[in-house]
Amino acid sequence: MIKISNESELLIQEIRKKIIEGFDDAGNQQRKSEAFKAYECLKDKTIHYVYDLLLKQFDSSTVNEMQYAMANVSILRKVIEKLAKVYSNGVKRTMDNESDTAEIEAVEKLLDLNAVMHKANRYFRTFKNTLVYVRPMKVENQFAIKAEALPPFLYDAIENPDNPEEAMCIVLSDYKPSRKSYYAIGDAALAGRGVGIARESAVQAMGSDEDTRQFVWWSKSYHFTTNAKGEIINAGVDSEIINPVSELPFVILAGDQDGTFWAEGGNDLVDAGVKINVSITNVEHVAISQGYGQLFMTGSHLPKSVKVGPNHCVQLEHEKDDATPTVGYLNSNPPVDQLRSLIEMRVALMLSTNNLSTSGFATSLKGGQSFASGIAMMIDKSESVEDVGEQAKIFIKKEPKVWGLVGRWHEVYQSRGLLIEDFSKVKMPKELETIQIAFNSSKPILGELDELAIIEKRKTLGLNTQVELIMRDDPSLTEEQAREKLEKIKEEKQANAEAFGTPDNTRGENGNQGEESGGVIGQDSDNAKPNGGLEASGSDKESDQE
Repeated sequence: MIKISNESELLIQEIRKKIIEGFDDAGNQQRKSEAFKAYECLKDKTIHYVYDLLLKQFDSSTVNEMQYAMANVSILRKVIEKLAKVYSNGVKRTMDNESDTAEIEAVEKLLDLNAVMHKANRYFRTFKNTLVYVRPMKVENQFAIKAEALPPFLYDAIENPDNPEEAMCIVLSDYKPSRKSYYAIGDAALAGRGVGIARESAVQAMGSDEDTRQFVWWSKSYHFTTNAKGEIINAGVDSEIINPVSELPFVILAGDQDGTFWAEGGNDLVDAGVKINVSITNVEHVAISQGYGQLFMTGSHLPKSVKVGPNHCVQLEHEKDDATPTVGYLNSNPPVDQLRSLIEMRVALMLSTNNLSTSGFATSLKGGQSFASGIAMMIDKSESVEDVGEQAKIFIKKEPKVWGLVGRWHEVYQSRGLLIEDFSKVKMPKELETIQIAFNSSKPILGELDELAIIEKRKTLGLNTQVELIMRDDPSLTEEQAREKLEKIKEEKQANAEAFGTPDNTRGENGNQGEESGGVIGQDSDNAKPNGGLEASGSDKESDQE
């Protein structure tokens, strides 16, 4: 792939054309193909690759016969959900003052940022390479700000010559896999473009004169769209080729980079998921095809074909001197248990080599023989022992950069009066990259009574404020919502106290003990006490009256 020494070379059409030709080389296409395979398996389309792998084992006619048994168990998706847990327990974002914190909470809801970053976490664990793309999104004649995670088959990178692990330029492009589905990045007429899917697109062969692909170029200084020949067909924001935010609108997430932009490896989960599904397919096919008994007949003058079943009679003719004809079934004993053990071994290796527990797994539920349900139970029972803190460190460093891009796009479009109302009324805090990110740790599963006991103990020890205790009981509440709930609780208590009186376990204004306690009787009490308690002095007149 061609390299450039500075951004200004992007303005030369011939260089752009050579760069695009480099995108089409075998190595880069193989990278995209592997990423697309992982993407489809993550989207529950493993069966495509089960079919392909079986073709390497059997001829096409046999594989076509096996389609009834082909498994499509979403193993990769389930395992990735176990591994990508950084955002699973929630995240707390704060600024230096409460008003700024309230503003970013409002913006987070507009962006649906928790869902975006959780998706980025899943992509990061699946591909080892992903981007969070922060861009303007056209809404009628105005714009909103959108953040989205991109899979790596939708973009290419031109490496920074001074630091190849960083990108000088990111180029978004359509992807045409060998299958009929065509994954495109959207309408090239828009400055910001999102991932979309078009079915059975008629994109021409790469590199041909009819090649209709489009490429969206982003560098710190420039932004424009070209065709496959490198000709600029659409300028960026405001019909200019200048990048209005003066930096790449991407936050790059990559792991295990070894002096190059693209991280290598990470295919074991995908391959294991496909092979496990192939094994399940083989087991089911063997069990069914060999489970049926094979009809056989011996003798002379046998019919060419017969119908069998409880309502059919097989008639065999024979002469006096012929051997007595026979009819029967041949039954096999397929090694289903041994094949199932192979599936268990593969799943166990996949889990253990990815820091997931293998304790308590089995390929059956309550004695059943449902392989899909058994593996789902196995993975569901497994608990990750991976140190999520390592992933959290990456996102603590990277998410503030997402906020920085949101702030820059907000400033550009707010100054031009082009933001939709929801975004224009937000008072975006300054220096958003100083935002503080804290991830909630996972909590053990507790019953309601245990959780209430912990809350009461923390309250007694003074470890938390009432607002914090309310948020602990309901983590979905923001601090402001928790304060509002606390005020409602106080108001309700006050209303109940006024309506029914304050509960009191003592008698008398002075808190004197009850009659049967043997304690001091209230000063105004004149009643004689049978328990021998001391009696407060009263007037003789009142005593005589008693």
